[in-house]
Amino acid sequence: MNDYLLKAARVVSDPEQTSEAKVVATQILRNAGFSNQDIATLNVEKSETFVKEHMIFLA
Repeated sequence: MNDYLLKAARVVSDPEQTSEAKVVATQILRNAGFSNQDIATLNVEKSETFVKEHMIFLA
């Protein structure tokens, strides 16, 4: 996974990000081939470690 997609995953999972930022990040991930279920999984867990490990698995 490239840095751009990793940043999008972090935005989706960050509770401090605006809803507009999350929409853009979600669209980036969808365009990269991630399913709605994959993206929803990112929303459940907030830790950066989880995002990195999970995105490696999903990629």
